[in-house]
Amino acid sequence: AKGGKGKRPYRRKLENGPKRPLSAYNLFFRAERERILAECEGITINKQTTKKGKRAHRKTHGAVNFSDMGKRIAAAWKA
Repeated sequence: AKGGKGKRPYRRKLENGPKRPLSAYNLFFRAERERILAECEGITINKQTTKKGKRAHRKTHGAVNFSDMGKRIAAAWKA
């Protein structure tokens, strides 16, 4: 027979909540991306949402393309 502490209490999940928490790399990527864009001409990031909760369409900043940004952030993560 299994010895145990019994069932864990059920935690109700939020309807629109994330399925799991962000990883350390995701948090680092967000912070580094904002820092890099701030260095490039003082660009601010628009964080507006629509009524449905989806992100509104916005033009790209054009300062750094995604692949170069990813390479810079990955190098900083490994350092």
